[in-house]
Amino acid sequence: MKLHQLQIELEIRNRQLQENYDQLRKLEGLQDNLTHMIVHDMRSPLMGITGYLNLLEMDAGHKLNSEELMFLNNARSGGVVLMDMVNSLLDISRLEQGQMPLNVTKTDLDVQIRDALNSLGSLTKQVSLLYQKQALPVMVNCDANLVTRVIANLMGNAIKFTPEGGKVAISLERQGEGAKLCVADAGYGISPEYHAKIFEKFEQLETRQKKAIHSTGLGLTFCKLAVEAHGGEIGVESEVDKGSTFWFTLPAKKQG
Repeated sequence: MKLHQLQIELEIRNRQLQENYDQLRKLEGLQDNLTHMIVHDMRSPLMGITGYLNLLEMDAGHKLNSEELMFLNNARSGGVVLMDMVNSLLDISRLEQGQMPLNVTKTDLDVQIRDALNSLGSLTKQVSLLYQKQALPVMVNCDANLVTRVIANLMGNAIKFTPEGGKVAISLERQGEGAKLCVADAGYGISPEYHAKIFEKFEQLETRQKKAIHSTGLGLTFCKLAVEAHGGEIGVESEVDKGSTFWFTLPAKKQG
């Protein structure tokens, strides 16, 4: 009798847990939809702001003194950062829902590395960059635009966390018919407990040397989803005081 009663109570609790879980998923879905709508609606006015600031500099830049030009450039830079965040959020949402089609072509990864470095502009001058082009092209099937953005994100983070003048190294190797790309920095390193969390949206990590909290933002989340959309893997190897190496693989072709 007692066993039967316990089974009934267990079934009731299981149903309650399932109902609570379903309700939570529903609320999370509503929250994601609201966030996506707000972020999508932010893109047009932000494009307008940055566009008008560009026009202002072209038409009236010569009338401004150095301090006023600095204010204008700072405002424009802030707008560009916000645009990047908006685009990243939208791309992450599309990747999470499997709604971002890949434009897969046979691609030379050396070209993507060069394009990524060029997109970082003067930022690359803050560190000593080490990269040796492969004797033979490393060709993979991938979406060249997405992979370039992944490399640029990893390079940007490496530069950000490396002291000025430090070394950042990019390496590329074949893996069967696929490839593995690594970005190693000379930063403060990442504690083991953050190695998995660091790819989550808006995750924060602490650098013990500076006793500071740094947000990893959206870049690594985008990288993870973009690499996994290709059927590849991404990860980090790091020790405190010994820098970090972020890596990702691309298979010969997308799996599944």
